[in-house]
Amino acid sequence: MDSVTHLVLGAAIGEVMLGKKLGNKAMLLGALANTIPDFDVAYVFFEKEEIKNFVFHRSYTHSLLAIVLLPLLIAWLSKLWSKKPISFNQWYLFWFIGMLTHVAIDCCTTYGTKIFTPFSNYQVAFNNLSIIDPVYTIPFLLLVLISLFINRNKPLKRKIVWAGVAISSVYLVATFFIKWNVHNKFRESLQKQNIAYDELNITPTIFNGILWSANAYSDSMFYIAEYSYMKTEVPIKWVGFKRNLNSIKKFDSEAMRNMQWFADGNYFVETHGNDSLFFYNAKWGRMRYDVTDAYNSFVFYTLFYKQNNEIKHQQIEKDWKFNESLKLLMDRIGI
Repeated sequence: MDSVTHLVLGAAIGEVMLGKKLGNKAMLLGALANTIPDFDVAYVFFEKEEIKNFVFHRSYTHSLLAIVLLPLLIAWLSKLWSKKPISFNQWYLFWFIGMLTHVAIDCCTTYGTKIFTPFSNYQVAFNNLSIIDPVYTIPFLLLVLISLFINRNKPLKRKIVWAGVAISSVYLVATFFIKWNVHNKFRESLQKQNIAYDELNITPTIFNGILWSANAYSDSMFYIAEYSYMKTEVPIKWVGFKRNLNSIKKFDSEAMRNMQWFADGNYFVETHGNDSLFFYNAKWGRMRYDVTDAYNSFVFYTLFYKQNNEIKHQQIEKDWKFNESLKLLMDRIGI
């Protein structure tokens, strides 16, 4: 999830767990606890290759091993620092819950979280939340902010924070049922249109849980479509692309293998002559819904090319007009 969501979630946890003993400092420490796993973004200062950053992010600092062991050190330091009557076990639980909830909510998004690092590279991605979801974050944020202006001795303060936790949690659980329902709609659509596929992956589009994107693919074809709960009268229209998987062998490299792993099956490629190839990672869906060609449908792709008998690559981000893209998104949602 985005940084604001982690800060808000952590602040609420801090208030609920240690607010009575630490005051508003509990919110600050809670926000820190829920942000710690994302400290791995500092890796970009040491590694300039974007694909390796994709692989590294949400791995070691998001692993179950780190969640269990790192709070031991931080709890010990907290016990030394604080003069409050807080036991080591209470400090440990505080930091453990703070980091655990960060990783848990990250697992709900599409990016993929390697919670079993270093034992496995398996990406956990439930795909029920957009990486930025205002419906989850904004009500939660407002309630936490309101609580800051309420006297600590009043029970209303904790009730408001608990309300934020409850509302966001109910919405989070609801997205699993929403996803299950829309998954069935996409599956039925594929059957009616006689589209053969081996895998079907569903994910919400950016900023919302109303418009959903689906990837259905086999070894030969990749199909993508969208469905909006606010435009149920619009039929599901699948756009197909040839996957061209055999072409990948010509560009086999560590970077190519990393991109295939990161895309987790949600990809296809297009060749341009014998010396270049476009790799489209479609796990986040399309950014434009008014076109059907790959180059204009997706904003991000990776260019692989041969130069002096070497295979090189470059991450490409086309000119993205945010206002225009947002308007297309809102129109497709039905707002």
